Amino acid sequence: MRRTHGGPRKAASFFPSAATLLELLRLPNLFTVPGDILLGWTLGGMRGWVPLFGILSSLLLYACGLLLNDFCDARTDARERPSRPIPSGRVSRWCVLLLAAACAALGVGFALRGWSVAVGLLGLILFYDIFAKHIPGIGILTMGLCRGTNILLGTAVSWPWTDMPIPNGLLPAGLFFTLYILAVSAVALREADPRHRPSFWLRYSPVATLVLPLADAWMRGAEAGWLMPVCALWLAVSIRLGGSVPAQVGRMIRFLVPLQGVCCLIAGAPVLPIALTFAVLWIGAALTARRYASS
Repeated sequence: MRRTHGGPRKAASFFPSAATLLELLRLPNLFTVPGDILLGWTLGGMRGWVPLFGILSSLLLYACGLLLNDFCDARTDARERPSRPIPSGRVSRWCVLLLAAACAALGVGFALRGWSVAVGLLGLILFYDIFAKHIPGIGILTMGLCRGTNILLGTAVSWPWTDMPIPNGLLPAGLFFTLYILAVSAVALREADPRHRPSFWLRYSPVATLVLPLADAWMRGAEAGWLMPVCALWLAVSIRLGGSVPAQVGRMIRFLVPLQGVCCLIAGAPVLPIALTFAVLWIGAALTARRYASS
């Protein structure tokens, strides 16, 4: 039995409770994952049915990344965030590693035709969690590339690898979401320090990245392009609301949902199904954020 500042602590539970597992998986963030696949599928020509297997693959790989992150950061969390599931003893560190490995294997398997892209995405996840996060600049860039590659997975799951097209909008979409996540990650770099306050320019840098999809919509002549300035204003107001850095970062992450929906509309997706789908994802993210942290 080890002692902490609060006295004796019982041995860690090997298996987590359902609530602890959802905390490990940052439940609100999971609602931001299906939109990447739907956007990639839309850009790829909406071939076949909605790629549910691609969404499952993406969710599992995302879960793998979150679990492996907590496994690798267990000692840091013990100092900075002792209430996290592993340092608090609510789950064994090795159970988290086993769950991450299972998610990785299932994630690649569910990708079906897009398995090679899924393997590449898994490689980026492993590189980030094990090495890149400790290298200034490289870590946040890798995290952004994970999001961009996730969009490519949405295209890949519906096409044989040898026949998969490279849609005109795929590069701008992948680049935009890579830059957006890079900017959000830069804001979140020192979120564990309650004294840290990002500069004005850093806090609003995610808004600046919206210039890219706006330019893409203008070049396409997309009727839904007017929604992107609305998103930029909405995001700026959300940032202006302030709050703690983790709370602001959480709002920025959840804002991926409306951004994905608007990008789907710009790419030519049918309005009503997309509006309903992303409304459900947005409501789910907002409601679960009341109980579970995003970072």
